[in-house]
Amino acid sequence: MFKREELERFVRRGEKSAPPVFVGRERIFDDILTIAGEAWTAENHTLPGVTRILQGAPGAGKSATLAELEKILTTGTNAPNIPTPRILSVTSSMLEESVPSVLSRLYTIGGLDPGVWRERGRTFLKGTREALDSVSIGGTTFKLSKTDLGGLEALKSVLPPHRWTASVIVAIDEAQNLPAHPNTPAGILLRALHEGQTGLPLTLVLTGLGDTVDHAANMGLTRGLTIHMIGALETDDVAQLMTGFCAHFGMNCQGFERQLDTLAAPCEGWPRHLHVTLATLASAALATHGDLRPIDWNHVRAAAAAGHRRYYQRQQSAEMRRAAALVAAVMRDLQETHRKPDIIDSIRDHVRQAGADASTRMQIPKDMTPLAFADHLIHRGALQETPDYTITCPIPSFRTWLIEEGGLAPDNEP
Repeated sequence: MFKREELERFVRRGEKSAPPVFVGRERIFDDILTIAGEAWTAENHTLPGVTRILQGAPGAGKSATLAELEKILTTGTNAPNIPTPRILSVTSSMLEESVPSVLSRLYTIGGLDPGVWRERGRTFLKGTREALDSVSIGGTTFKLSKTDLGGLEALKSVLPPHRWTASVIVAIDEAQNLPAHPNTPAGILLRALHEGQTGLPLTLVLTGLGDTVDHAANMGLTRGLTIHMIGALETDDVAQLMTGFCAHFGMNCQGFERQLDTLAAPCEGWPRHLHVTLATLASAALATHGDLRPIDWNHVRAAAAAGHRRYYQRQQSAEMRRAAALVAAVMRDLQETHRKPDIIDSIRDHVRQAGADASTRMQIPKDMTPLAFADHLIHRGALQETPDYTITCPIPSFRTWLIEEGGLAPDNEP
């Protein structure tokens, strides 16, 4: 049966709508769930230095991956005799504004009966500002200081390890926005979680942009990090997504596999592009009452391509637009072996060669250093740092678009 209202809702919610079909990332889920289970079964209910980082460019699906993990945990089961882990998912701004709220929510989640946990479903934390010098946990008020491990010692005194009913995954989204300093309230808490200093069954997961690993190191999270790159989907996953999308909304795609493959091909497996493409297909299907036969597939492909360009335009910040020629030159110079110092050198060399009287389009934006501009390109998704510290462009077509926007040919010819 064609689910018209649900498909209309998917289109109406736009880019913020959750993927109706989630594919890929199974290896990431398995790793996080395994380590959370091992923390529960460890002798003192903790494993120090097992923080997981989910790192990727804007549009890679990091938040969607966390949301799917929450869904798995609230509906699935774990290994025999090991309770299914719970998850506390908060954004970096929520953590920075209200460490006490995070601790209080940990107290609630850690002691919940499994049935109550499943009934409550996905967990959220309202970002209310509270005093950072005290916290109320289980009706008891504690003074916080830098010496009590970010409040975890207070949490442990009220809810000791033997009273926890399951391990909890503390997932911090948009971690690249946390203050890069180890002695902030958030930094102290995250470092204590990472180092497992209290013996509580807690596992830390950070998600963020392409320099989140470096950002975590600046907060004192170093040894024991496991990095999962969130990027393009595999070919088989894309095919599963396209056919699964049709099946989810009650559209018969039998005989249209080739058209779906052709429609998905320009997306290069990039989740945000696939989302835009599926929304475009959904709009066309609504006009045909879910029947794929009358659809003008050439029109759908053209409309999806226009959506991809709009995505690139949004990712091209005002600073990148003003320095479009410089961005193009740096992106054209990008090599597989490049690391961040090479990007910084490339920026500096092109500015020097252009000279002081060069067009603004070949100058570093005002108040930015070559390092700051390189970091800016990472935050906008033009560049991404991999676990071996090489720099890549996560979306090849974005690289081509930026080079052409800067007035250069997309190959290595000047």
